Amino acid sequence: MNLGSKVNGKTVPNHVPNSAIILNPYQEGMRLDAGQLVGCDFPAVNLFTNTVYHEGRHTYQMYLANSKSSSGASNDADGDYLIAANLPGYLNADTIVDSITARTVCDPADGPVLSAIYKGEGTLDWFAPPDRRGLTRYYASWALEQDAYAWAAGLNK
Repeated sequence: MNLGSKVNGKTVPNHVPNSAIILNPYQEGMRLDAGQLVGCDFPAVNLFTNTVYHEGRHTYQMYLANSKSSSGASNDADGDYLIAANLPGYLNADTIVDSITARTVCDPADGPVLSAIYKGEGTLDWFAPPDRRGLTRYYASWALEQDAYAWAAGLNK
């Protein structure tokens, strides 16, 4: 898969137990494992290493969305990849909890968005543009990106 010269890695969203990551070995910063700013101005001391952590975090997010609670209920009943709740004994993922609690998210095209509020579990938040209905203000993917960038930068550990 050709990711283009500006994309370091990719995780395809899916609701299956295992998600694959794709890395771009042709991007110079990746080959050198160089330091640079990545999305939403998060620092990457080592770009290749940071990209592995970032995309790995996306696979963890997909795992959480595919998981069941102790009662057997889906952790993502509305299918938008925002989770109903953190799972006991798992790493914290408050940024991607599907709630009306305001949080900072990352619009990869424009940078950080402060005080994004989602619709809550049970009501679908559009995952990414284009929202053909024009009803979405904050995309679910923005919360996933914020969580992955912060995790990879060491800010969420």
